[in-house]
Amino acid sequence: MWMGIELPGNLTSFFFLFFGTVAVKFLCSFLEKYTTSRAGMLYAAKARKDYFQYLLHQPEAVKMKSPARQLIWFSSELKSIQRYLEKGIIGFARDMLYFFICCYLLLQFHILLGMVIAASVPLLWLISKWSHRRLKTPTQKGRNAFAGLLSFISRRLHQIEKIQADNNSYKTTARFIQRQAKVIAQQQQMLTGKALLRSVVPAVLYCLLGLILLLIANPALLTISGADAVGFILLLLNLFGVIRRIVKVESIRMPGRMSLEKMEKAHQELLHGHRNQPFVVQMS
Repeated sequence: MWMGIELPGNLTSFFFLFFGTVAVKFLCSFLEKYTTSRAGMLYAAKARKDYFQYLLHQPEAVKMKSPARQLIWFSSELKSIQRYLEKGIIGFARDMLYFFICCYLLLQFHILLGMVIAASVPLLWLISKWSHRRLKTPTQKGRNAFAGLLSFISRRLHQIEKIQADNNSYKTTARFIQRQAKVIAQQQQMLTGKALLRSVVPAVLYCLLGLILLLIANPALLTISGADAVGFILLLLNLFGVIRRIVKVESIRMPGRMSLEKMEKAHQELLHGHRNQPFVVQMS
């Protein structure tokens, strides 16, 4: 009735609506996932092509960094940008639309409980955003250290015959272990912060669910019918996955923004003295 749908009181109409809704959901889900993934793929492909063209026309830029480091742009960096578009922007907009619809339905069940849920999500999102801002520097250092390790591996593999001829295998292995230990140390703080945040959010959500159950169980504190209480709880449980994605979207956006910042920095380096040829990544 809240959705403007009124059915006759018979099972045939109910099941017709039920299976029709399932079919519509399947079609919408397929189209959303396909178009989102395709948009991200084309965006990354356009960025990859533009960057590769400029590397070919600016060989001094390749000399500034080893080819192994340049390959990072064509793997992890562009993957972060693709995820930023697919989940950080399109996926976030989809989840927010679903969240607002569910909040409307929750408010129809009970206005006070619905307001509690609606207010808790922005608070969790702000906490997540603040936490990821503090993790930005450790994340950047960890990514740079890992890129340096990959560059070291690539250079040594290209020099493998010389290393074996000079009998430097043990020395090279020792340097690899030293660099890898540096990578682990740089990433340790980042992993600790992310693990803590990923554990806190579900705990807060289930504590919120427990608080709501406590209020429902005490008629002196809150008045709600049994049918509305069941509907409210089932809808809230269905909403938990969406809330988790909304809260943790910053874990996708932050690496994507860092990759975009690197792309812009590379753009400035590549076009130094060539301002009349802007490096712009556009959707195709």
